[in-house]
Amino acid sequence: MRPLKILQLADHSEIISGGAVQMVLLARGLHDLGHDVTCVFDSAPSPLEHTLEQVTRAGVRLVRVPMGKKEVSEPLRALVAGGGFDVVHTHRASYKVLLRSCGEGELPPVVVNRGQSRPLRPRELHKMLHPAVRAHVVVASHIRDVLVAAGVPAERIAVVYGSYDPERFRPGLDASAVRRELLAGAPDDTRLVGIVAKLSHYKSHDVFLEAAARLLERRSAVRFAIVGPDPEGARAGLEDLAASLAARHGVPLPERLTFTGPRQDVPEILSALDVSVSASATPWEGLSGVMRESLAMARPVVCTDVGGNRELVRDGETGRLIPPGDPLALADAIAELLDDPERARRLAAAGHRLAVEKFSNPARARTMESLYRRLLAGEPAAT
Repeated sequence: MRPLKILQLADHSEIISGGAVQMVLLARGLHDLGHDVTCVFDSAPSPLEHTLEQVTRAGVRLVRVPMGKKEVSEPLRALVAGGGFDVVHTHRASYKVLLRSCGEGELPPVVVNRGQSRPLRPRELHKMLHPAVRAHVVVASHIRDVLVAAGVPAERIAVVYGSYDPERFRPGLDASAVRRELLAGAPDDTRLVGIVAKLSHYKSHDVFLEAAARLLERRSAVRFAIVGPDPEGARAGLEDLAASLAARHGVPLPERLTFTGPRQDVPEILSALDVSVSASATPWEGLSGVMRESLAMARPVVCTDVGGNRELVRDGETGRLIPPGDPLALADAIAELLDDPERARRLAAAGHRLAVEKFSNPARARTMESLYRRLLAGEPAAT
């Protein structure tokens, strides 16, 4: 079969969050299958725009055009009109910019990727039912159910789980340097518990900190790491909260807590953790990328039961699944894994098997390639 010419769009100007990361992973997977892939990012300046180098390192063409939320992007329209693309695959809200900038007759089949389960507003549903939108790719079955309930025809929806890079995220990665860094001066039996997520309110770092304080009441040989960028300037408030919790619970939480900021060595960070945590409380979570990567590395995980997370973290089978916003339940689940290392290893091994089967990037790229060819043949998205 002939290679496809594929345009992928993101309304990001850097690669730090799930949607952009997943787009670049998919672009690389499609390129490895022999397809011609172009990735479009917003041209707005960003202090982290150097992360876009990942696109060109993957052998994919990088284009930056204005992707403002309300403006028509003439450069995008010109790119689509002159590019000869077989399909346009949009991520996050970039489909809105595309449909606003291009007429229906100017567009090849459009695929809209959706990674969150927030209910659709009427205006949003109208755009998603645009005639040029031939398929909705959702990252969890839970999101498909939300779209169908809102009025999106089921035959237009394909469930394609997000992926991880098996070359970077693999069991047995050497984490000795990271553990020395994060456990510096700690006794040899100290355990490390961490949360890898940008410091945004919906990631519930406050719940993680309260759970940490409760854990320190029970056992002293634990340290905690919070890893990720701080786009909302939340760190100072979280440090104040840690100090307040320390006084309330009578534990040395600030001394046992490290904020690392953004890191390029996330695989090594995850490999260093004795328990990897996702505390997100947002009801429209899609499926946690950090949990997917943690399981790919055979790490024990504790995750909140929001969005589609239960499709990845199956309670008592591949990890522990807990209610959101419940620091006591979070502390109990972490303590359970720390207290029973053998059970933690069994859960992590089962999680690794699931990740390999369902979430590897080559498998995702092949699935998406098949979807594109079905659309070009006039077939429905769903199989």
